[in-house]
Amino acid sequence: MVKFEHDGDVATLSLDRPPVNALDDSMTDAFDRALDQVDSSSAKVILIRSTGGNVFSPGADIGFIERCITAGPDGARQMLNFVRHLQRVFTRLEASPKPSVVALDGATTGGGLELALACDLRVVGASVRIGLPESKIGLLPGAGGTQRLTRLAGRGTASRLILNAELISGVEAHALGIAQYVVANEDVLATSRALAENLASLPSNALANAKKCIALAVSEDGFEAELRFTEELLREPSTAARISQFLSTHKKGVRHE
Repeated sequence: MVKFEHDGDVATLSLDRPPVNALDDSMTDAFDRALDQVDSSSAKVILIRSTGGNVFSPGADIGFIERCITAGPDGARQMLNFVRHLQRVFTRLEASPKPSVVALDGATTGGGLELALACDLRVVGASVRIGLPESKIGLLPGAGGTQRLTRLAGRGTASRLILNAELISGVEAHALGIAQYVVANEDVLATSRALAENLASLPSNALANAKKCIALAVSEDGFEAELRFTEELLREPSTAARISQFLSTHKKGVRHE
């Protein structure tokens, strides 16, 4: 589900869960194990990419969400535990002393974008669609999305994308400060790899300490709030109804924009 490759000073983690790299507990566990491999390697930089063609990751697995929503209170607890699981693994990635670069050459939404936001640097394709559309189904981006997007791009941009469930292009994501580099879709991986290799040529201790200092500029309190409010939303009957409607539409083959 997540392939680990170590080439020189760069460790590459490839999301590889066809057809779209949807996230569930097993995928999250696989990513966590890949980080174990990174930690035990001599790699200096982490490069994250997708093998999903025109999709990086849409976030949570639709089938998993459906099982949780139809399982009553136990399902809500399972969903909340999954979000907590994502938070923990994404925070581990963010806290790694090794800089991380993510190559976004396909659609990146929901938990997929929350994963990307936990990285240090984002390279995005010009026409790639990204966003946090959870509010459309009565939820919020609880795996760090409300916190990291706000810290990265400011309250106004976070409010626009999260409250309005808006999807934007890679060009606009770069203009808003969400992505640090924008290139043609077909050039994303090569650009990301070159960036990772350049980072690997710099003193590791300097980069690790710089990451620590950057992290000191923000607070961690909001992550627990994400979980608390996600739990409240999962108890709302209207949330279950919205999710069921979304799942029904999805099954009919209508793309969720």
